Amino acid sequence: HRDLHSFPTRRSSDLKDIAERVGYYNMSSFTRRFKLETGTTPSDYRKMQENRRSPEFSNGLQQRDRKKT
Repeated sequence: HRDLHSFPTRRSSDLKDIAERVGYYNMSSFTRRFKLETGTTPSDYRKMQENRRSPEFSNGLQQRDRKKT
């Protein structure tokens, strides 16, 4: 199986297609292995990555960093 950490986060990639690209043809097996490797499900991982790229998340980090100085 290919490295699960190279998992694309863009919505244009269907989870089933991603699973097959990394060598899983059973979604349950893919989800179980992904969660074992990352601590979260593929869909939750994708949501977390999307939130990290959002302007609200970035602004929150900038404000947090300013408070530390």
